[in-house]
Amino acid sequence: MTRQLVMAKNLTSGIGVVFYRTADLMLRYEIGQEDILRSYGPFNSLRDAVEHFKIEYQKRVAASKRSPEEQELIDQFNAWDGDLQDMEGFTHDR
Repeated sequence: MTRQLVMAKNLTSGIGVVFYRTADLMLRYEIGQEDILRSYGPFNSLRDAVEHFKIEYQKRVAASKRSPEEQELIDQFNAWDGDLQDMEGFTHDR
């Protein structure tokens, strides 16, 4: 498949996004990291592709956010001194 690069960006999360035009003049984009790529499209316009990307990326960000309970447990674990005899530091409710 012939692809013409329209635009590309490496995001702060380490994920890359590439928008390109295909041989049939439709637009597509790929989101990926290393060998894992997800392709989306075809879209009739660059605006449609970008809007879809924004919605899809916001879903990914929302899905990766931790609940307050998870973050509290992570913070407790990180503050724990590692003593296996005293695991109270990160396992009890505060």
